[in-house]
Amino acid sequence: MRRLDPNTVRAVAEILCDDGGPYERHSWQLAGLFERGGWRDPPAYDGSGRVRWSAEQIEQRVEDREAIDQVLCRLCDPREYPGEPEAAGTVSQALNVVLGPDGLKVVYEGGRPRVTEITPVVSNVGITPPVVLATDLGLLVQDENIVRVLRARLNEIAICREHGAPVSAIVGLGSLIEGVLYAVLLQHDPEAAARLTAPAREGGRPRDISLAQLITEAYHRGWIQRDADAFSTELRKFRNYVHPRAQWDVHDWPDADTVKICWEVAVAALNDLGAAFLFGPSGLRP
Repeated sequence: MRRLDPNTVRAVAEILCDDGGPYERHSWQLAGLFERGGWRDPPAYDGSGRVRWSAEQIEQRVEDREAIDQVLCRLCDPREYPGEPEAAGTVSQALNVVLGPDGLKVVYEGGRPRVTEITPVVSNVGITPPVVLATDLGLLVQDENIVRVLRARLNEIAICREHGAPVSAIVGLGSLIEGVLYAVLLQHDPEAAARLTAPAREGGRPRDISLAQLITEAYHRGWIQRDADAFSTELRKFRNYVHPRAQWDVHDWPDADTVKICWEVAVAALNDLGAAFLFGPSGLRP
């Protein structure tokens, strides 16, 4: 394993602490992460700056390949973020950006992270970091059974996204947004949900609400913003690739960049819903 550059060590420490971010670790949580990663008797936090202290711990063991692997893998381990299945993938993406110039990358095998050597590469230069999901589905949707389904789907999307299954990831994202929007509509306006699913004729089967209808409904109610509404049209188009003919008719081949765009659209829509229902002007739940 190549030795981490001092600047890389600092960048890893910043990701580890995530100061002010959604995965922030407070001072009393730092030693625990190293311990869960496999370090024996990591020193207690000494009260200095968290990023500085974390970088010093990594730098002291920078020649120990196993120790470095352990902390990198633990940072990207889904078990480190219970109830947040998307978190490990988001962190691994950020980590791989800073590890790339040192010829390292975190990959997943059997759902567990592993550090592998690659040709040194500089990636995502000048590109803003990926949009982070800030809305907890368990707060947005009250029905526990629905939340369980949605979280499982989100986890499957993260797996497909990480392991190079773009069509499956995109189809899953469309399905996720459809499920969340319907659950929110049913929760806040059951009469509207009943009207949209009413049978076309008396005694007939209830109609399915399309993703297009749900997006339009959410936008007109002010639940999602114009950008999410506009780009969701593209997500809806890709989501139709669940039918192979829809894809081969247009000779389109979604790739990792397509998934990235659709992921950010989906996350933006979910964050809009969170802002509409969970947070007031101060950013706190009303």
